[in-house]
Amino acid sequence: MKKIKTTYLAVVMLMLLPALALTACSDDDDTVHVNFDQSTVAGSWKVEKMDSVVLTTDKNGKMERTTIQTVNYDSRYASFNNDKSYSIYETAGGATTTILERGTYTVVTGSFRIDLSSGRKLHWLKTEGSTMTLEEYNANDGSRRARYTLSKI
Repeated sequence: MKKIKTTYLAVVMLMLLPALALTACSDDDDTVHVNFDQSTVAGSWKVEKMDSVVLTTDKNGKMERTTIQTVNYDSRYASFNNDKSYSIYETAGGATTTILERGTYTVVTGSFRIDLSSGRKLHWLKTEGSTMTLEEYNANDGSRRARYTLSKI
């Protein structure tokens, strides 16, 4: 009787192995799921800082990033509205608002960027909690970039 139970258990285990193997080889493991669309961008943001970044390659061809300047902002904001309009503005003392840039925007999900009607292209790097990081390439020199850190308000 003990031999029959052992044989039965072995047969059941052999039948389960293909199912376990298929579960372990899921296609979902190879897919990167990134939530970047208009709902990610829409809203009011405080521009925390801007890092001027220069990309170079070393003698081995490895890409290196050097931050050459960081500007911290106390009163700069960006607003991306659901009607696809945007504005970038500063406030002085909470009373006076100066519009720095205004226009329309398009979220290009496949290319992970925000295209502004001013011609600027802000490449999305990441969103963590209520913080979003965007990067703008210098049109004259692709190695020089501005990296913006924004916090949702």
